[in-house]
Amino acid sequence: MRKAVLVAAITLVAAISPAVRAMAGDSLPTSRFGCQPDPTLQAQLLHCTYGPLVVTPGTNMILLGPVTIESPRAEGYITSFAPNLVLAATGEVPPIHEVHLHHGVWINAAKTGTTPFFATGEEKTRSQIPDGYGYRTSATDAWVLNYMLHNLTASAYTVMITYDLTWVPASAGLKDVVPVWLDAVANNDSTKQLYPVYDPAQDGTGYTSSFGVDRDAEIVWVGGHVHPGGLRDELFSETCGQPLFTSNAVPNDPANPRTLGSWDYRMTVTNPDWRFTVHRGDRVSVTGYYDNSHPWYEAMAIMFAWAHPLTPAEMQARTPCTPPTSTTGSVTDPPNPPNQSPVFGGANEGRFGAQQSQVGSATTSVAIRGFDYSPGGIGQPPPAVHPGDHIVFTNYDAAGSIFHSVTSCVNPCDGDYGQSYPLATWPSATQVGDSGQLGYGPPQATASVQRSAWTYIVPAGAPNNTVLTYFCRIHPFMRGSLKVVQ
Repeated sequence: MRKAVLVAAITLVAAISPAVRAMAGDSLPTSRFGCQPDPTLQAQLLHCTYGPLVVTPGTNMILLGPVTIESPRAEGYITSFAPNLVLAATGEVPPIHEVHLHHGVWINAAKTGTTPFFATGEEKTRSQIPDGYGYRTSATDAWVLNYMLHNLTASAYTVMITYDLTWVPASAGLKDVVPVWLDAVANNDSTKQLYPVYDPAQDGTGYTSSFGVDRDAEIVWVGGHVHPGGLRDELFSETCGQPLFTSNAVPNDPANPRTLGSWDYRMTVTNPDWRFTVHRGDRVSVTGYYDNSHPWYEAMAIMFAWAHPLTPAEMQARTPCTPPTSTTGSVTDPPNPPNQSPVFGGANEGRFGAQQSQVGSATTSVAIRGFDYSPGGIGQPPPAVHPGDHIVFTNYDAAGSIFHSVTSCVNPCDGDYGQSYPLATWPSATQVGDSGQLGYGPPQATASVQRSAWTYIVPAGAPNNTVLTYFCRIHPFMRGSLKVVQ
């Protein structure tokens, strides 16, 4: 088992985000030099950017930034980190059902090697290091960005990745913190370092990984990350036999049943007074929990923390296994912007279901091309299929590095996808199951299945006139259907 490691572009002119100003109490001045500290100021806000980045239709790839990206090239401390994704032309945050930052992982090659010092997903969790602590910056830092932008539409976007920092000079004399990266998946499978996903249906809805601690330290901040369908991450002290923190996925609109399984959520983080001391040799574990009523084959279970290394004298003053003040936290980051222009639904609600009373010509093949299924896509009657038929779905968009899936959803599957998926369903005599992401990409850098075609066998027991509805997990406005004819 791997140890928990405690390790030490073009600028868009835009204002510091309101989220960061609220985090700083609107009390800090903004540097005149973007991501670089203003020498005439002490505590200040820095606005860093990476881009512009053109997100082509259907993009769902893991990419790396240039050799270095913007960072504060001065001796000091970062005390908060707030990521975002904005449209390059307007500075506005786009709705996540159109384009979003699937994940961003910041690495300081000069200090931490390949261990990230900050990371976020589509929920864009903000990290607020408690008062008195800070992450050191220096003129020799070399920041690299591992990122994945997800375009759920058939249109191109030009965006900027932003990261707003609160920063103070080294003379502030804060206590140093170092990053703690706890990845349940990569810890169990070293081949998944770049894209650490697992299938809860095969690996269990509670996926656990154990870590050995490599130094004496005080953990001062913790947050979690899950993918759609994720419920929570739990941090547990195996040495002390006690829970330490649960980072919950909180839907932005819990009253809306379509929020379940969507990208539209935020994660809770520890409260400002949360602390826990670990000794070298202690063991902690991370467990990710997912909703098991629907299939999620791309689950993540990651927790990120800040820890302050302790001297032997400081450790002697600590009482072992002192519980933290609370094992629950709060949401600090603002919600993503609401859905303004649904691609599917609204006035067109029901148009897909209405066509399912018809039946088209028999087929044994379906083409996926131009972000549509044919035959059987929107505006087309479902083609006739027979029990025992082998139906071959082929993604012809794969030539443009575009992934698509064939994923079953409850008939008529004609709702407005807004900021949420239709919910995937388990395979059965009336459900097609899931093809995975059909397409090609660098191994371990994508979720693709490295093929363009998938064969679905119509079950022998499929009832006559059953309509088999499906959608694309990557572009959920895409819908298709088949109709069983005996």
